[in-house]
Amino acid sequence: MMKNIMIFEVGNDPNIKIFCAHMIILNYRSPYLRRILSTNKKKNDETLVHIKLSNISPEIFSVILRYIYGGKLSLEEYDNSDIIKILIVANELSLQELFPYLETFLIERKADWMEQNFDSIYRTKKLLVSLIQNKGTQASEVQVWEHTIKWGISQNPKLPSNIENYSKDDFNALKNTLQQCIPLIRFYNLTSKEFSEKVLPYKKVFPKELYKSLIKDFLNNDRKPIEQVEKMEPCVTDEIIETNLKKY
Repeated sequence: MMKNIMIFEVGNDPNIKIFCAHMIILNYRSPYLRRILSTNKKKNDETLVHIKLSNISPEIFSVILRYIYGGKLSLEEYDNSDIIKILIVANELSLQELFPYLETFLIERKADWMEQNFDSIYRTKKLLVSLIQNKGTQASEVQVWEHTIKWGISQNPKLPSNIENYSKDDFNALKNTLQQCIPLIRFYNLTSKEFSEKVLPYKKVFPKELYKSLIKDFLNNDRKPIEQVEKMEPCVTDEIIETNLKKY
């Protein structure tokens, strides 16, 4: 086996392909692969054992590998679903330069498609947070909330289909999933009817102080109609969210 070469076995039967790549390039581009490299070196000659990536399709990994070597990626030649797959792999491999590029492309140029196919991106919390924060989105605030709840539920497949059957543990599971997203949503831009029908059923997933503040606002008889209220900012800063997401 050649020195300083990493062997990847990518995909699942019957669609498995073998890829070779240079250690020094992988080490530079991907912190995730850098960690794998450091734990899979043989002590005698520094030759690397092959790595299995069964959760990634060979076609998408080929795209990623070309980016790792060339540093460029033209997204115009890929359909929307493939771009989502590339983004998911970029996130898994910690490709810190590629992920923001894909994220921006999707938000700025594929916003309508993303709103119609929200389930396709449920695996990427970073992208969900960016969508919530994006002031240019065509989605209303109640649609953003509905998308967020739908995403949170998809992360907890054992939750009952009817919220009326949720136990305390069920609400806690959903609360833990959504804890980084809820403070970003501009609930103050909802109508009282939207808040009552769409948000109140999930009151147990809210931080206590935020929920008390929202209730106080929506019970205010002098509350201005939604069309007269300037779009309000989320309750937390980008810096706080970025800090929280480092664990993801």
